[in-house]
Amino acid sequence: MSRARSWAVIGLIALAIGGAVWASRPPDRMREISGVWLLEFEGSNFFEGATAATVRDFDPDDAGWLDEGDAIDVGKLLAEDGGSANCYKVHAFELRFKGRRHAGASGHLGMRNSRYEVDEIIEIKPIAWPECDSPYDWKAER
Repeated sequence: MSRARSWAVIGLIALAIGGAVWASRPPDRMREISGVWLLEFEGSNFFEGATAATVRDFDPDDAGWLDEGDAIDVGKLLAEDGGSANCYKVHAFELRFKGRRHAGASGHLGMRNSRYEVDEIIEIKPIAWPECDSPYDWKAER
């Protein structure tokens, strides 16, 4: 095996070990969490600390994945308002709940850097959200 190939293999092994250590970090303690939840087609983005007035100030890359579990009846939330022929509607909610934050790759295709686990809903309020507007349409310029 060539020296370059050996270093490549060592690098891949180190990356795999680092990823496993990162993913195995323990979750935060149970606490009250509030923010804005954007429920989209193949998306469940949660912005901790955001409100309806401030959510667009947050960087979409900082969203965590919201895992609603059995605490939220998503079917009921979506039954009231579907999408249109041209897009999938974004459903937005101000959300306050008891739960935990888990660090590590999460969500659809592992594209979020954390996951929020909902144990108990305290309050959920729908937010009017423009049709087809997703976090990726308002990404902060760098």
